[in-house]
Amino acid sequence: MKFVLDTSAILSGKDFSSEYELYSSPGILKEIEHGRMRRRLDYLLESGLKVMSPSKETLKTVRECAQDTGDIARISEADIEILSLAKELDAVLVTDDYSIQNLASKLHVKYQGAAQEGITRIIEWSYRCRGCGRYWEDFHDSCPVCGSELKTTRKN
Repeated sequence: MKFVLDTSAILSGKDFSSEYELYSSPGILKEIEHGRMRRRLDYLLESGLKVMSPSKETLKTVRECAQDTGDIARISEADIEILSLAKELDAVLVTDDYSIQNLASKLHVKYQGAAQEGITRIIEWSYRCRGCGRYWEDFHDSCPVCGSELKTTRKN
């Protein structure tokens, strides 16, 4: 069985059996640079963790899905990369990040939590201005009308 490990999976300290194929992405490795957790990552790399980059086409698909659900403002490039890799490899994504799990559900990517239970339903997001109260479907750095900060809110 193939597993793709997110940062939260690596940091969880969960013991992954050597009978599984383990993967991660360069972006995830960059998130873990120092200290005890870096030693954990080094151990996994020595034990056979493979580091791969997904294709540009899959990255584009995941970005578009994140835009559709409103998760685009809630996830990093490393998150997009790891979701794309799991999709390409048809692997189980191990993550405790609910935004990543939300997108995985929408993309039909199998996932499981590393140390926590997973999400129970898919959530779509919109953005509400803290100043004028207007709602926006797409993320903006600030409200296009009044310039105030936008807050993420659930659509459903």
